[in-house]
Amino acid sequence: MAKWGDVQLELIEPPEGESLHKEFLDSKGEGIQHVMFAVDDFGKEVKALTEKGAEIVLQAKMPGGSDIAYLDLKAGDI
Repeated sequence: MAKWGDVQLELIEPPEGESLHKEFLDSKGEGIQHVMFAVDDFGKEVKALTEKGAEIVLQAKMPGGSDIAYLDLKAGDI
């Protein structure tokens, strides 16, 4: 993991077994798997995106208490 100003870059190599990261590598190859944004009201933003058709793929609470969600926006499904 590295920071460049306000940008944090994370390189991920999935361990053995199934995961969202392995599924991405198997179906699309190497590349940008996700982009993360910090928001003031997590629940409000997730609700707004799901109401517009985004699908929650994974939702969790990180150590320290931050909520995260992977949302599939169908952006690459052209």
